[in-house]
Amino acid sequence: MNTLFKTVTKSRKKESVVPFQQYQDIEHKILIEELIVNMSIGILPEEKKNKQRVIVDLEASIEPKADYEEDITNTVCYATIIADIEELITDRHFNLVETFAEEIANSCFAYPTVSKITISVKKPDIIDNVKAVGFSMTKIKEDNI
Repeated sequence: MNTLFKTVTKSRKKESVVPFQQYQDIEHKILIEELIVNMSIGILPEEKKNKQRVIVDLEASIEPKADYEEDITNTVCYATIIADIEELITDRHFNLVETFAEEIANSCFAYPTVSKITISVKKPDIIDNVKAVGFSMTKIKEDNI
């Protein structure tokens, strides 16, 4: 086995290692998976009376201002995005998950480094025989089009 491995690896062309900063086509993303919030959302009368669980997944593509250099100002803080989402639902009712997703996208685009966002909003408790229903969208910041 060692002889075979040596033969195969000797015949392989050696690839040079390029430092991370030199890649031009890397997509950087901030991820938030399965953020659970209790909120007022829906068109049914009982949905307007009672808050329900909603699950938010988010991928925000970012264009860092510089190499990160261990500096939070060169990126976007996911804790801040979560706080923004929680602020959106405070004392407010959304009829549609689509509207809620759109508002999340708009709040994320307030950060200059965010260029594209993919969001899914799911309601896990509204229909008994499915895991969840919801909406997903990908939106590109207008000044990046």
